[in-house]
Amino acid sequence: MRHWWIAALVTVAACGGEEEPGCPDLPMDGATLELGGSDELGGAFEAYADGADRPLIFGTQGGFHVWLRARTAGVCPGAPVFTLRVFEDDTGDMVSYQRTPLPVVDEGGGAGSLRDAVPLILCPSPFDAQVADRAFRVSVEVVDDDGRTASADHRFVPRCDASVQGGSFVGDCRCLCAMEGC
Repeated sequence: MRHWWIAALVTVAACGGEEEPGCPDLPMDGATLELGGSDELGGAFEAYADGADRPLIFGTQGGFHVWLRARTAGVCPGAPVFTLRVFEDDTGDMVSYQRTPLPVVDEGGGAGSLRDAVPLILCPSPFDAQVADRAFRVSVEVVDDDGRTASADHRFVPRCDASVQGGSFVGDCRCLCAMEGC
């Protein structure tokens, strides 16, 4: 009788059964994903037209990025896995790849949005390629814990923009991202 707690623990563990899916009320098909950007501080979602200019933002580690935001519908919130690929629009060459779980905030009714903006790090490029003023396409896929999947593509043109961050980094941007004026 001294080891009754071991028997109780084994019994409880054996009765666990399978867990319910994270969002049993959501259908398994029909999930959608909308891509956008944000202001220079990585704030709220901002829709922008496909192919629009997007400012290159100077980041804390010395590189430049474009902010990405996303809204979902029919994807279980929590931390679904996002796969983000950035391609040169002209050549189709992939220039950036990220695959990571990202926190999605539940906005009710099956809708959600990324909790934080995601930096698409573009330059300096490991290939010494010009990034500014060239067309790119971001392709994003999201998969939740239950297997619901949504994807979207969006084109953009990164620009060194003197109107963001007080214009403090436009010279560095032209040097590192446009390969001029160094």
